[in-house]
Amino acid sequence: MTNIIIRKATLEDSAEITNVHINSWKESYYNLIPKDYLDNLHLSFHQKYLIWKSVLIKKEQVVYVAQCPFNGIIGFISASNGRDLDFKDHIEIRCLYLLQKYQGQKVGFLLLQSCFNYYSESNLKKAYLWVLKNNPSILFYKKTGAQFTGKTIEAKIANKITLEFHYLWNDISLT
Repeated sequence: MTNIIIRKATLEDSAEITNVHINSWKESYYNLIPKDYLDNLHLSFHQKYLIWKSVLIKKEQVVYVAQCPFNGIIGFISASNGRDLDFKDHIEIRCLYLLQKYQGQKVGFLLLQSCFNYYSESNLKKAYLWVLKNNPSILFYKKTGAQFTGKTIEAKIANKITLEFHYLWNDISLT
């Protein structure tokens, strides 16, 4: 994890964030999402790029990136005030993506910690996220203190219905 910098994302990061978004899906979701969908994700690069550019312009979400001096952006986290009616007073982790090569090196923890530190001065002291069933990152979220609430929702990805599980951090201090 030598020389990895965690910083707030800028508009100029849109393309690299899009690249991490697409490639981390290909690396991490190969057992969760149909292969043909993942194989064609690169075709949606421009569309996803415009989405990330819009996110960074509107500033309705806080976005942090992990940057490696020689490889550019290797991961990112995006969060906002909760969108779910029962969790409006929580932080919602919208996504946390990290290239597989850098997983298990505390980069994800540093991204999560930076995000929670950003919100520590606000009235939002709890956080949540929705995560795909059988996603290997569930273990990471549990290690950082997130607990499964028992809530699930159906999500449609690649014309396939899958479940997302609701995880909650009752304390964002990550001590």
